[in-house]
Amino acid sequence: MDIPIDTIWHLYLLAQPEDLQKALQTFQVKVGKSPSKAKISVNCPPELEAKIRAALEPLGVTIQRTTYALPNDLWLTAAQGSQGSKEQRE
Repeated sequence: MDIPIDTIWHLYLLAQPEDLQKALQTFQVKVGKSPSKAKISVNCPPELEAKIRAALEPLGVTIQRTTYALPNDLWLTAAQGSQGSKEQRE
């Protein structure tokens, strides 16, 4: 049985301090709107997690911690559904 894909996740590597802002700008240009959900690693450095939360929570973005992401990965989506997902590396 095929599961319909209704969520596309975009992956960004946050290696430099300015990468978070660049990721948000790139996402908004590519998707045409702000993200609604984000995923970060359970191993995300505390300083980086604090920066991500400070940038995304005021926008109303739901942040989820996951075990499969790498420590400096940020996954973003604008989709509201959760039936299936397709992941894209940016």
